[in-house]
Amino acid sequence: NSLGSELFKNAIALGVLTYILGIDEKHVLKVLMETFMKRGEDILDKNIKAYRIGREYAAGNIGREKVITETIGEEGFLLNGNEAIALGAIIAGCRFYAGYPITPATEIMELLIAHMSRYQGIAIQAEDEIAAINMVIGASYAGLRAMTATSGPGFSLMTESLSLAGMIEVPIVIVYVQRVGPSTGIATKTEQADTLQALFSGHGEFPRIVLTPGTVEEAFYMTTEAFNLAEKIQCPVIILIDQFIAQNRETVNTLDLSRVRIERGKLITSEVIGDYRRYEITDDGISPRTIPPVKGGIYLANSNEHDEKGYTAENPWIREAMVNKRLRKLKIAKKILKELFPHKIYGYRDAKIAFIGYGSVHGVILEVVERLNSRESKVKYLQLRYLWPFPSEEINEFIRNTAKVYVVEHNAQGQLSELIRWNTGVNIGKVLKYDGRAFRPIDVLEVIENG
Repeated sequence: NSLGSELFKNAIALGVLTYILGIDEKHVLKVLMETFMKRGEDILDKNIKAYRIGREYAAGNIGREKVITETIGEEGFLLNGNEAIALGAIIAGCRFYAGYPITPATEIMELLIAHMSRYQGIAIQAEDEIAAINMVIGASYAGLRAMTATSGPGFSLMTESLSLAGMIEVPIVIVYVQRVGPSTGIATKTEQADTLQALFSGHGEFPRIVLTPGTVEEAFYMTTEAFNLAEKIQCPVIILIDQFIAQNRETVNTLDLSRVRIERGKLITSEVIGDYRRYEITDDGISPRTIPPVKGGIYLANSNEHDEKGYTAENPWIREAMVNKRLRKLKIAKKILKELFPHKIYGYRDAKIAFIGYGSVHGVILEVVERLNSRESKVKYLQLRYLWPFPSEEINEFIRNTAKVYVVEHNAQGQLSELIRWNTGVNIGKVLKYDGRAFRPIDVLEVIENG
């Protein structure tokens, strides 16, 4: 009231939190000045006053253990998932982006439009999601690493062209940021109710890869590898996150760019000698790929079923051979993913109580495991870092000899739980939350203690 606006409650909260955390006041004042100086002296003074009101309240009412006096903020980054993905895309060599604004994925497009031109790339806002994904397919056909990003309603519009990418075996990357649905739902809240849509949408059978980062740092590194995977397997790669990871900030240690590699798979960049067959049937299902400027490498990218040269074919033997060829690539994808992003196990390996989750539930499950293990209740946790190809063997191995398995997920029907049951035959305990808010440890603990 003394400040004349409810807006200053954030600065008051900052004062309370920085006192509890023991952060030296000089660091906070520096940040406040950098943030509010450009908005005028009056606004700056009121925010500093609000900050001190909060700090004085905390000093009189809340204790703390220690004071952090060393310099903070000199190393590492404060990033959200969208920023990490945009940064990872540029570093991975993505040079074409097309998208349409949609919460909570819009920041990816905004950042790439602002910065990609500095790296000889193009990022544009298309007229809709259908146009965006088709532009990305065209750019990839022309030889560029290309990406789009969207949320549930936009992804629904993209699914016909997702199938096109599967049929013509063009490498594309799609960032799928889940939010509360159906339809518009609550666009600014988090959910994981599109799990099955990401895994199974589209018509017909074709390979795809679905990566599921559990932290902002993982989102960066998985994005850099998504482009390699798309080109090596010649299929769509979906990076599946949700609003919580996309728009919440985390401290990320200095990113190790020496880990970033550019691997383009069976891409031919020199003249093709002899009879070029773009869709040659190979043992691993992956065929040699060219781009239009390559002499002798012109081919027909045909949405109809086709023969090895891309010409339309309705012969039943060709049809069967082509389906088998495309699906064989999943075996190669699974082998690569096991080495690249092995699923992580936390806690006691011999525990009888187990948790499974993906994406934004990662942090809360880690805290639950830590709390339970500190009480001498042995538990373990499997973090799934990709969902497709589905890791049936790893899950079966993890749950062997357990008494109770819980899947923690943000939806009402237990989509991941049911998917695990379909693949393992084991009935899974469900810890579900679908009110738009992120899980708290108590949400999980109450289910365990009551169940």
